[in-house]
Amino acid sequence: MVNIRRLMPRTIRWRLTAVLVTVMAVLLVTLVATQYFLLRDFLYHRVEVTAANAGRLVLERHTPPKGGPKEPPRPATPLTVRAGPLLQDLATSGYSGQVLDAGGALVQQPQGSDGSTPPALPAPQPSRDVASPGGAGPVTYILSFQGAQFTVVDLPIAPDPSGGSGGVLRVVAPLSEADATLRSLLELDAAIVGAGLVLVLVLAPWLAGLSLRPLGQVVSIATAVGRGDWTHRDRLPSGDDEVVRVGEALSVMIAEIQARLIAQERFVADASHELQTPLTTFRSTLELLLLEVDRTPEERLRLLANLRRETLRMSRLVDDLLALARSGETPRRAAPCYVAAAVDEAIEEVGQSLALRTVTFDLDRSVRVSGDSDAIRRVVRNLLENAATFTSDGGTINVSVRRTRDMAELSVSDDGIGIAPEHLDHIFDRLYRADASRWRGRGGAGLGLAIVQAAVTAHGGYVRVASEPGKGSTFTVALPLVSPAGGSANPAGSAVEPAMGEAGVHNHAGGSASPASRVKPG
Repeated sequence: MVNIRRLMPRTIRWRLTAVLVTVMAVLLVTLVATQYFLLRDFLYHRVEVTAANAGRLVLERHTPPKGGPKEPPRPATPLTVRAGPLLQDLATSGYSGQVLDAGGALVQQPQGSDGSTPPALPAPQPSRDVASPGGAGPVTYILSFQGAQFTVVDLPIAPDPSGGSGGVLRVVAPLSEADATLRSLLELDAAIVGAGLVLVLVLAPWLAGLSLRPLGQVVSIATAVGRGDWTHRDRLPSGDDEVVRVGEALSVMIAEIQARLIAQERFVADASHELQTPLTTFRSTLELLLLEVDRTPEERLRLLANLRRETLRMSRLVDDLLALARSGETPRRAAPCYVAAAVDEAIEEVGQSLALRTVTFDLDRSVRVSGDSDAIRRVVRNLLENAATFTSDGGTINVSVRRTRDMAELSVSDDGIGIAPEHLDHIFDRLYRADASRWRGRGGAGLGLAIVQAAVTAHGGYVRVASEPGKGSTFTVALPLVSPAGGSANPAGSAVEPAMGEAGVHNHAGGSASPASRVKPG
C-alpha cells in the first residue's frame, strides 16, 4: 500500500502549495466539465428542434387533401410513391432522411453521390411505434453510424385518406458541427486550465511563504529564547491572524517561563541564604567548643542549646521545603475529614506559640471536606503560627469554621501589625518577606503561606487575605464541602478537643460549635 504521507512535501510551504494547486485544479476541471455538458446539451437540443421543425414542414406540404362529400373518391397513393417527394423536399431543407413503413422496414432513402444506396439506419422499437394508431408521437435519439454521430427524429406520416398506409419520416441531422464546436471549446479550456495551474504553481509558493513569514519569526524568537536570549520577545509579529495568535500565546508562555525562572533563582538564593545562617552558627559554635576547652559547664550548655536551636531551625526549613514541594500535588489520601478536627490538632501542635495571646473559636463541627487530613492540618497550623508571629503579647486571634453554600470556610484573624497593601499580592510567594521591620526577630523562612496556598489549590479551593496595617489581618481558606453523613455531626474520634497543654488551652466545647476558648499566659 502506498503511504500518502511520504508523497506529501515535508515543508508547510510546499504542502500549502500542493493543496492550493490541487484545489484549483479540481475547481477548474469541474467548471470546464459543467460548461462542456451544458453547451453540448444546448447544441444537441438546437439541432434536434431544427430537424424536427424541418420534418414537420415537409409533412405539412405533402399531406394529401381530404376530399369533399360530393367529390368522387380518388385512388390511394402508395407510400412508395409518396416517399420520393418527401425525401427530395427534405433534402432542399438541408437534411437527409429515410421513409419507413408502419412495421419499421425501409421504404426509400436518397442514393449516394455515386448512385449507390447507403445502408439503412437501425430502427429502434419506439420508431416503429410512431406510425401505429395512437402511436408514441415523434421520437428523438442519437445514433453513432460509421464513426459519426447523428440526431435522428422520427415523425409519423399520416395515412392517405383514400386508403393508403402511413409510415415514418426519419430526419437525420449530423452532429459534426456541434461536435467540432465542443472540441474547439475543450482545446481552449485545456489551454486556460493549464495556464491557470502554471500561474498558481508559480504564485502559490510565494503567497504561502508570505503568509508563513510571521511563523518564521516565531520560530527564530523561540530558538533565541531556547539559547537564553530573552530580548527578542518584543519582536513577535502583530496582527489578528492565526499565526499572530500563536506568537501571542508563545509570548505569554515565554513571559511565564521567564517569571518562573526568576522566581526559581530567587527561591534558590533565598533558600541557600536561609540554610547558610544556621549552618554558619552551627560551625562557629562547634569551633568554639573544640578550641576553647576551658569553658565552664554552663557556657558549654548554653552553646549546645544554641546548636540545638539552630539545628531545629534548619530542620524546620528543610521540612517546609519538602512540604512545599509536595503541597501542590493532588491529594493521594483524599478522604472526608472534619475541619474542626484539623483545628483542634493544630492547636495542640502550636499551643506554645499561642502563649500570651487570647484565642477565640467559633467552629461548626459538622463541616467536612474531602482531602488529605495531614495537609489540611498543616494549613491550619501555618495560619495559626503566622497569626501568632505578628500578633503582640496580649493580642487576640479568632478562629472560625463555617459553611457557605457548597464551600467550607476556615478563617483565622488577628489584631496584629497587619500587612501593607503593596505586599498583599506577594505574601504567598515562596520565601517572600514584606520588609525587614516586619520580620526582625520573628524567625521563620517565609514558606508557611506559600505552603498554605499550594495545599489549598491542590484541594480545589482558594485562600484570600484582608489586612490593614496596624489593625491586623484575616486569612480565609475555602474548600469544597462534603455532604454531612448521617448521625452525629461530630462523631466520636472525628475531632480532637484542644487539651490542656503548656500554653494553658482551655476548651468549653458543647454542641455543634465550641464557645470562646482562651489561651492564657502560663
